[in-house]
Amino acid sequence: MGIKQPLFNSKLMKVYLEYIAETYPHIDINPVFKYSNISPLEINESGHWFDESQVDRFYQYLVEKTGNQNLARDVGRYVVSARVMGVSKKFVMGLMNTASIYMQIEKSYQVMSKAATVTSKKIGPNKVEITSVPKDGLKEKSYMCENRTGIFEALSVIFTGKYADVREQSCVNKGDDCCKYTITWEEADFWMWNKISIYSVFISIPILILLFFYLPIALWTSISGLMLAITIFIFMHSEYLEKKELLKIMKAEGSAAKDLMDEMEIRYRNALMVQEIGQSISNIVDINKLLTTVMKTMEKNLDYECGAVLIYDEDSSQLAYAKSYGCPDEIKKLIEKNTFFLEEPEALWPFVNSFMGRKPLLINRVEEWKEAPPGLREQLINHFQVYAFICIPIVYEKSSMGLLFAANPFKKRCLTQSDLSLLSGVASEIAISMANGISFRKLKESEERYKLLAENINDVIWKTDLELNAQYISPSFEKLTGYTQEDGKKIPIEKLLTTRSLEQIRSLIKEKLKVVNSSISKNVSITTEVEYFCKNGSTVWAEVDASFELGSHGRPVGILGVSRNITDRKRAEEEKQVLEDQLRQKHKMEAIGTMAGGIAHDFNNILGIILGNAELAIFDLDLSDSLHPHMFEIKKASLRGKDVVMQLLNFTRQTPHQKQTLEIQSIVQESLGLLMVTIPSSIRIQSDLSKAKTHILADPIQIHQVVINLGTNAAQAMYEHGGILSVTLEEKSIDITGSDSDHHVPPGKYAVLKISDTGNGISPDIIDRIFDPYFTTKPVGKGTGMGLSVVHGIIQNLGGKIFVESQVGSGSVFTIYLPATETITIEKPKTYSTNSYHGNERILLVDDDEQMARLGKLMLTKMGYQVTTMTNPLDVIEEFQLNPDQYNLVITDMTMPDISGDRLAEKLLEIKKDIPIILCTGFNERINQEIASSIGIKAFMMKPIEKKELARTIRNVLDEN
Repeated sequence: MGIKQPLFNSKLMKVYLEYIAETYPHIDINPVFKYSNISPLEINESGHWFDESQVDRFYQYLVEKTGNQNLARDVGRYVVSARVMGVSKKFVMGLMNTASIYMQIEKSYQVMSKAATVTSKKIGPNKVEITSVPKDGLKEKSYMCENRTGIFEALSVIFTGKYADVREQSCVNKGDDCCKYTITWEEADFWMWNKISIYSVFISIPILILLFFYLPIALWTSISGLMLAITIFIFMHSEYLEKKELLKIMKAEGSAAKDLMDEMEIRYRNALMVQEIGQSISNIVDINKLLTTVMKTMEKNLDYECGAVLIYDEDSSQLAYAKSYGCPDEIKKLIEKNTFFLEEPEALWPFVNSFMGRKPLLINRVEEWKEAPPGLREQLINHFQVYAFICIPIVYEKSSMGLLFAANPFKKRCLTQSDLSLLSGVASEIAISMANGISFRKLKESEERYKLLAENINDVIWKTDLELNAQYISPSFEKLTGYTQEDGKKIPIEKLLTTRSLEQIRSLIKEKLKVVNSSISKNVSITTEVEYFCKNGSTVWAEVDASFELGSHGRPVGILGVSRNITDRKRAEEEKQVLEDQLRQKHKMEAIGTMAGGIAHDFNNILGIILGNAELAIFDLDLSDSLHPHMFEIKKASLRGKDVVMQLLNFTRQTPHQKQTLEIQSIVQESLGLLMVTIPSSIRIQSDLSKAKTHILADPIQIHQVVINLGTNAAQAMYEHGGILSVTLEEKSIDITGSDSDHHVPPGKYAVLKISDTGNGISPDIIDRIFDPYFTTKPVGKGTGMGLSVVHGIIQNLGGKIFVESQVGSGSVFTIYLPATETITIEKPKTYSTNSYHGNERILLVDDDEQMARLGKLMLTKMGYQVTTMTNPLDVIEEFQLNPDQYNLVITDMTMPDISGDRLAEKLLEIKKDIPIILCTGFNERINQEIASSIGIKAFMMKPIEKKELARTIRNVLDEN
């Protein structure tokens, strides 16, 4: 079995058919198509290729019918005939010679066959060697070699009028790896005389020049004239022989040329007729009118006795009669009466077969039609007198739409391949026009459905030009915005969309147009969300899905889109976003709080050691000692470190604050005084605090933090070039209609603090993030990103609001709203005994840090107390159990190994209920003043602890007890 690869071009098969038609006109070639599984349409398609098995069966059938065993070689020789080569032959003769055409065989052979690789080389003046190597996997047949041999023999006929001598040196059919041919040919007489004339010129000239110097001028002139006459004679004789040879060739091929001209004339007229049909029906969308026009045109221009069109009905799956011309009444009645159901086996007769297979059917000599269904051949001959007919499927984009039928009675000419090609062209025109008619009908139906849909759905369907000028808006636009359909067309887009939405959608259109116009992709869509103005002054959100409408040139000419109301969804998304932001912020704060707690505990312990030792040193040093002021600086730095830790804990809400009623004016004034000494002199502070005598409920330390942090931030923004830091304070009452409602501040009475600068301003890209923890735009070492976060946390904890407004290059304004309070609560300061804070009681000091234990013992001893220190809380329980009355007071750390300070206190109170206990901690989220009191602890102190504060607390606890 042959390999299933396309190796042989349809041109080669067509030459076989033309040779059979010319040499064996009595042979019906139609059966060969079915036998070899080849269709006439494939033969006529110059770009089609056949596989080996198809070509083998094709050749076997033709040899069997002709009885010619040398058919392949004869067809090879036929390739150079006038009918096959036509005008190309004259062109080749004018531009090439015999040797050059053989040297080009390598390229030209590939046009006909891919079954072998052919190479050629010149081995003599009139001699070449050609080698043919078969394709891997192909078993080359002997007829393929014979066909090649015939072609090689015939090529020399173009120039010499004689077949070349082809000698086969090796052959694959004899077991060799390749076929090798040696080809020789005789040049035509005129070629020989032409060469002689050229050589005579080149020989005569140097001889005459040489003789000029040795012979008398008279003799030299005579010889020159004689040689010139001989040369002219040779040239003229060569020209005569060439013209004689060409005249001989032209006479031999004149008849074939006339046939070709006649055939060209017929094809030209047929092409005009197909064009006429195409023009006539191009604007007809009614299929009945279309088919009537086609039948009339065919009847007028073609010599077919009758014709008909059958149309396929998809709903009933049948072929039904549509239009006809020239049909005898019997045929017409038969066709009109019968419909051909495609799903029924008995319907499989020629019409249906041709339709289903989308293959044309040409039958000449119906009486010889062996494949005809039973009874059909006799019916066509005896009743309808049909001699030949053609069935052409009407196909549009691989979909069969109907069948074109043409027939001739007896005494008419046979139908040919040209008839098949002509009617195929007519069928194509019918298919295109029918498709247009069907498309037009579907378009009308679609428009009706679209109109019905557009008028009844909630989504707005619209169409605009590229400048967003409305061309169509569906009635549902009124449901969305309150504007009528006509209003939507008239109102400019600038008044229908908010400024932000309009800029956004125009930017999207511009971006997408670049993609479409660059031919990257034509299938570009636009999806976005826009905000419409409503007729009642409100706004509504819509989701827009749009695409470009392309013109006939393939470029965008408009925009088609749908707008869907998503206002409820948008509001839900905004609420969800707010909740998510709050949750994220909470998680951030929890994480930072955990970290802050750990830092606070360790750092406060360290500060406690530094502060305690500094105070001991101050106590021991004389005021005149040079180290005395340095110790004070260490003490001050330790207390500032304590404030930093408190600020960190305030920010993370890890420690409660004692709120009190404050007159905010005095607190802000104090803060500005502190701020003034810390900022560069190039920055001037302007303040106006006289408008506010408002009281607020807050911790004064926190208000200090707010003013200092915001003031420091503003100063840093003006550090390079200087500027003005402005601070104003005023009272303001806000109701629901107030101008400040834009800030979403609840109605009420507020103290409004504004801090502004003339610095560089804040970029819009980061303004939403400035209150995030650790977010900073300052260089490394210039800030931690905690300041604004602390401010934000304090303001929210006080129930207030903070807003920022900024413009790049023009500075920033921070506006703070703090709820005012009408109740003024004045706390009485704690009073202490006027007696000395010193004493002589016995104190048990417990701290797992040996440094803290030693420092505490030293401080308490200097106060006069008898101090016992222990670092292991388990040992403390054991010791205390043995001698519970030995101690007047226990001071314990909170965070210790094995057992915490609060648990230790519980154990000691179980042993002795009235033992006073003071609990100290750097920080622990498990304990505070309230929890400590509930356990029975008398005092709760946060490290680092000043000596004076410690002495006062000890004395108060002992005195109360």
